[in-house]
Amino acid sequence: MYLTTGMLDRHDDDIMLETAVCKVFCSEMGWRAVNDAMQIMGGEGYMTENEVERIFRDSRINLIVEGANEVMQSFIFAYGGKQLAEHMLGVRESIGQVYRRPALLKVAIPLAAELYLGIKPRSPAVTMVDASLRPVGRRFARLVRDLSHNFKLASRYYGEAIVWRQAVQARVADAAMWLYAFACTLSKLDRNPNDPAERDAAMHLFDLAEHEIRRSFREIFQHTDESMQSAAKSAMAQIAQLPNSDYAIPEASPVARGTGRKLPQDGIKRFPGPVTGSPSVDTQRDIASSPSARTQGAGGPSPSPCTQGAGASSPSPCTQGEGRGEGSVARHRDEGRRQKTESEHFCPLPSALPTRSPAPRRATM
Repeated sequence: MYLTTGMLDRHDDDIMLETAVCKVFCSEMGWRAVNDAMQIMGGEGYMTENEVERIFRDSRINLIVEGANEVMQSFIFAYGGKQLAEHMLGVRESIGQVYRRPALLKVAIPLAAELYLGIKPRSPAVTMVDASLRPVGRRFARLVRDLSHNFKLASRYYGEAIVWRQAVQARVADAAMWLYAFACTLSKLDRNPNDPAERDAAMHLFDLAEHEIRRSFREIFQHTDESMQSAAKSAMAQIAQLPNSDYAIPEASPVARGTGRKLPQDGIKRFPGPVTGSPSVDTQRDIASSPSARTQGAGGPSPSPCTQGAGASSPSPCTQGEGRGEGSVARHRDEGRRQKTESEHFCPLPSALPTRSPAPRRATM
């Protein structure tokens, strides 16, 4: 990420590919890290006070928002391979003009040798690194050459069908992302190659990256995509026979919006506030049974339980127990906006119910 932001600071003309790689790779690695943390902590990880469960929930959305990772993988494949694909197409379309343009042979023969005989070109040279890191640089250069080689082989093997083979595109994109992570780590290590902790972590990343890259290369051609597609078609045909009214249908569905079953809302935390609609029966019952509502007709309105105690003798239920290890809401009141919001949820709604009160909003925690 820091290497890419350096490109921004340098005002490079086009870093769309690098920013897309950062989005996918960082969100994926962040999710893996918090998922491992949850697994290590076990059941304790689910406890709110340990904060991991909040990070767990928040981290998962990063794989979806700002371009779902699967969409970005196709973008990385297409945009990153655009120049090479156009070069290959140009050679293929011009092959019949070789007798008029002999210079084309200098391009066509090496490409044909690579595609049909497996003769790879020489690796690029990586020399601007510390002398102790030059073996790593040569390792990186071989992976760069092999990525180009496998992209060419995949283009020849799948032909025009590669345009819709998204699983294949994702494997090529994954190899490219790990290669970029390799380059970024090598660049950072080159600034301080003698730090033992930095070096050990970087060497593990290099091993992990090469392992993942080689696996992606294999799976470009050795996979289970055909049986996956058959199973998916059968599953979709079976699903089409089921009634929508028995299932939860996403609100954003372009073809079935509003046809699913009504989802229960009882277990969802709600915030008081002005929104459109009218209050549910459960909300009205909760308001009517609140302490402030019960005392409304017995001498006028009373202060809200959330504010009484600010100048009265009796402590507020939202603050009592503070300092004695009691009252989880009070214990977390000052720990941030989310905890404050939760404490507001546990306080009863205002005592007076307007004639046309809006419905409570669904909490998005």
